[in-house]
Amino acid sequence: MNPWEVLEIDYTTDSRKIKRAYAKKLKLIFPDEQPEEFQALKLAFDAALAIAKASDDGPATILIKDENILDSEVARQDQIDDQENGSIFDIPFSTQLQRIVAEKDYFYKLAYWEKLVEPINEWSIDEFMANSYSIQVFLVEHFTIIAKEIIHFLFHTFDLLELRDEIGQENYVYGDFTALRYKIYHVPPFSFAIAQDLDRNSREEYFNLRYSIYCMLESDADVHLIEKKIDRAKLIFSKDSDLSNLYVLTTLKIDHGNIKNQVILTKIENALLSTEEGQKNETTEFLRTYIQALKKSQARQVVQETITWKKAQLIIPQQLYYLLEGYVFFFQHKYVIAFEMWKKLPLQEIVYLEDSLKEMKKQLWRTHKQDYLYLQNEMKKRKQKEGKSSESSKIMFFCSLVLIVMFFIFAVFNNTGPNTVHRISKTKLLEQLSSSLEDEEDSYVEKDLNEELIERTFIEAFYLSNQLEQQKQFQIDYMEENVSIEAAAQLNAQPKFEQAVLSDFTIKKNKLTEYTIIYYRDEPINLLGINDYNQKIDKIYGEGWERIEQFTPVNFDDLDIPFSSLAERFIYIFYSTDNQLLKDIFKISFTYDNLLREQMTDFVPAKPYVNSSMSDFSFITKEKTDNDISEIVYIRYKDTPFCTLRFYPGDNEPKINGLVGDSWNFQGENSYTPLKVVDYEEAVKIFIRYILFSSEKQENLAKYDEYFSDNIRSLVNDRLSLDMSKDLINTDLYMDMEKSSDLKADEPTLFLRNGYEVSLVFTFDDLGRLDHVYGDGWEEGNKLEIEGTYTKYIKSTRFILEQ
Repeated sequence: MNPWEVLEIDYTTDSRKIKRAYAKKLKLIFPDEQPEEFQALKLAFDAALAIAKASDDGPATILIKDENILDSEVARQDQIDDQENGSIFDIPFSTQLQRIVAEKDYFYKLAYWEKLVEPINEWSIDEFMANSYSIQVFLVEHFTIIAKEIIHFLFHTFDLLELRDEIGQENYVYGDFTALRYKIYHVPPFSFAIAQDLDRNSREEYFNLRYSIYCMLESDADVHLIEKKIDRAKLIFSKDSDLSNLYVLTTLKIDHGNIKNQVILTKIENALLSTEEGQKNETTEFLRTYIQALKKSQARQVVQETITWKKAQLIIPQQLYYLLEGYVFFFQHKYVIAFEMWKKLPLQEIVYLEDSLKEMKKQLWRTHKQDYLYLQNEMKKRKQKEGKSSESSKIMFFCSLVLIVMFFIFAVFNNTGPNTVHRISKTKLLEQLSSSLEDEEDSYVEKDLNEELIERTFIEAFYLSNQLEQQKQFQIDYMEENVSIEAAAQLNAQPKFEQAVLSDFTIKKNKLTEYTIIYYRDEPINLLGINDYNQKIDKIYGEGWERIEQFTPVNFDDLDIPFSSLAERFIYIFYSTDNQLLKDIFKISFTYDNLLREQMTDFVPAKPYVNSSMSDFSFITKEKTDNDISEIVYIRYKDTPFCTLRFYPGDNEPKINGLVGDSWNFQGENSYTPLKVVDYEEAVKIFIRYILFSSEKQENLAKYDEYFSDNIRSLVNDRLSLDMSKDLINTDLYMDMEKSSDLKADEPTLFLRNGYEVSLVFTFDDLGRLDHVYGDGWEEGNKLEIEGTYTKYIKSTRFILEQ
């Protein structure tokens, strides 16, 4: 008997693979009805484990002649194992687990748990399943007070994510665990290192209190009850940064993320600042930066702080996270991203964002306007409903209001005098005046060109005249010696300036910087740096002048370009207009890769796209999942795939980390999934929905032509009558993140699978179009091995068909 043939796997010394194969085969056998098959499977399993163990101990050859030799070999190996391992393995696993819990020091020390499962390769399959059950019970009872790192370790060790309540396993599956599995796996990443500073008998109570506060924040619990729990937790231990963060989050929830009371703002800022250096974490830093940005935004100052974060490391409930993340982007005037966050919130929370939504309305893409109108309509309905419900109590409310007003008037006349009222009025007036002055200083303001001698004379000399003497005289009078006019001498000869007059030019200045922006017909063409000391020009950026190489002296948003999204700005600058200044500022502001910057510096579009109209382009934003840190926009030119832009929105300015199509081929760094001109995930979904399970294959092939290569069109036309296996409907769509297939390793690989069984494999051409389909009834190719590899789940086939 060959154990590998019975288990249906190749030779391996990996005991985990052997156990998986045994468990998989066991599901197909009913021991009571098939005792011979069960006995053969058990013997093969024991033999495979013995071979694996012998291989670990040293080179050995095991020849299996008959069942008696097999049994004696396994028995001998078990005896050797018992002698080598000592008495620790005589203690039942459940007893060892109880000892760890009794010590009350198991909350965060991973070493305890690694020691507990050390003999895992020595366990039989039954022992493994029994110990797995013990761990399931333990996690249900204790997951609120254990570090996330330990929970994930136990999940991985006992394959708990793959646990199924199936025939042959039902006695090893704890029902409460399967119900709570997702919640257990996604516990917030609390720190448990403070356990060493807590009284041993108070540890469990404190950690449970902390988790319950988080859960109350996650729900619509009464905020006052949350505050009482926080006070109770502080009595036990007050020097916990996680508890301070929960207090700040509670305050932010009360004010819906936008605290306007400066006293409260200062109070929670001090709570964050008081956190000890050793206890600072991602959530503390995120909240600290958020509060600073909130204060700047309220002071009408430009928010430029870089706020970066990883969602998985933040201890912030999901809805509150969407609210705060939306405000982060709102403060930075990234309105489209903010809107994407806020529309995920429940309506009762969105109503508090009405003013902010109105402010961002003009900056939204056309694709978001429909969502905005829907939310606006729903908020209106809610207000009408609330108005009707309060109609019956209007008289009572009016009477109460009259009494309150009378009481207020009485209090004012008895506690204040005319001087106090006058002082308050003056204070408010000064605050308003100060605010207006700050607004003017922090932004670029248009100035009258006739009143700005240097700028007007500069325009007349270089853009309205071709007199070299006039230009040299201007250089002598108003320029530093380091500024050259050689390349700018013939600027006025350019076609776009042939009909220029002085009224075509405008200028904008900012009191906080030395730079002036010069516009020609509403498009920025120059940055002039004027030295305040001697009133001479020491820097000029723009075509014909100096190039911006490393640092841009102005923010891109200061230029007043009529497009807010990064993709629209990219197309406008590189395809719709020919403006060297905009190209330079764009590449410095929104890219980090030197090779991409070099390509952008001298980029000239192909003839068909020169000076294209923005109306020729359309933009499709790829749906973003919770695990995605980048956004992808597919750009089409006259309804044809043109190029694809990927960018990371989390910094002060979005940064391009992928750009392909036309003459661009920048894949970025640390990218697990290649970028293509066509959305290859969408190509497979369309193939499944409109080809694989459709009776109108030819019609749909023509309709979605852009997603398929010539090879796919030929394959489909040859298989119009092919009947699909009914089992395909039970599969899930995945991406192979490790390129374990030999089919085409330099391209993305997607596949349909059920469990570990792969049904169909999809590969793509250079553009991202579906190019090959491997599997039954389609093309023949190398088998895709996905067991133990890193894969990304996309959608279930049923869900794709239902969309």
